[in-house]
Amino acid sequence: MQYTRSLLHHPRRQEVITQISLKQLVKWDITAQPKIIGEMQLSSSISKHWTASPSAVLLPDLERIAVVQCHLEQNYLEIYAWEDFRLIESIVIPPLSSPDLEDEFLSRNDQNPEITHLSVTACGTYLYLVGEGGQVCLYHLIQHRWLHLTAISFVCRHKIIFDRALRLMVVEAADIDLAYSIYRIDDLEQNRLTLIGQFMEVSDCHRGELQLHPRTNAIVWTGYHCRIKYHTFQAEQLPAAPEVEYRFSSCDPYLDQQWGINFPYIQHPRSQGLWRSCLAFPDADTLLFGAGFAIVQINVTDGRVIAEYQTQSIIHEIEYDADRLRVIAITNDGLILIPISDFDPTTPYLQSLALPPAAQIYPATPASKGSAAP
Repeated sequence: MQYTRSLLHHPRRQEVITQISLKQLVKWDITAQPKIIGEMQLSSSISKHWTASPSAVLLPDLERIAVVQCHLEQNYLEIYAWEDFRLIESIVIPPLSSPDLEDEFLSRNDQNPEITHLSVTACGTYLYLVGEGGQVCLYHLIQHRWLHLTAISFVCRHKIIFDRALRLMVVEAADIDLAYSIYRIDDLEQNRLTLIGQFMEVSDCHRGELQLHPRTNAIVWTGYHCRIKYHTFQAEQLPAAPEVEYRFSSCDPYLDQQWGINFPYIQHPRSQGLWRSCLAFPDADTLLFGAGFAIVQINVTDGRVIAEYQTQSIIHEIEYDADRLRVIAITNDGLILIPISDFDPTTPYLQSLALPPAAQIYPATPASKGSAAP
């Protein structure tokens, strides 16, 4: 199955939407044995960068999803109904250009660089897109207007998160290694940002994850060889740092590392593609970390490993189903559902676990007839 970050879980229905190819989304009923109940063929291939970021997101009203359609001369933000994949609205995305970038370094041209990230702000006000040069477009979901922010101009894949008050922005620029930039947002409407810190992480082309804690001002990120770091911050206390160099200590005054964990024993064969990892918060006190064949349950307070589970297929993305107390995971081979009760709490080393029977994998093969389409 095409590697994807797209796994949308509807919290009020026993349904999920996944991307199974560059031009195809499918909807699953996971009430009992998972089965595909809908399919949507996209009008254009999703950007090559969607192999590292979500290509579709669930909007805050829980009734619509947003998908980016990348065409050669124009990109579109398309809004579909969750229920039947009906197209509700098609919105032209403003050019994500930057005067600091040269045409030869962009995937197509500087008027229409590729979009590398799609998400919704934690406050639920904006849907935002990130261009490969670090330019950000925020779409106000109520007022239906665009805002622009300009971050560091690195021509590579970007991922960005905002705090709930929209006072802090964290930019991950991923190439061979990961470069993190921390910005204070002085004026969102006027595109005024202050760079307050930067640091580098070795990634060896690892496709990591960057998430905000669901309730507090804390950031979790993952790195190469299954490294996780958990930092807290106070946005109102972030000062300006006009002369900043890339070094591990440059963010120390502003980000307080609470804990860090390495999982060098988690395996990810090179034959299965590049290293990648994913995160999910079942609640404010627990973190789920997926990488290689493993999913690890972690105590957020102290970084203690609570339990682990080993699958038979490389993990792409995970979500938590609070109603059924289970993990939903997309893997190389399809969809799996893992009850939390099947996680083994006995030891932090997967090699020595007496593992329960592996969860069944449900292949992502939509029916040839009867599929829903826009």
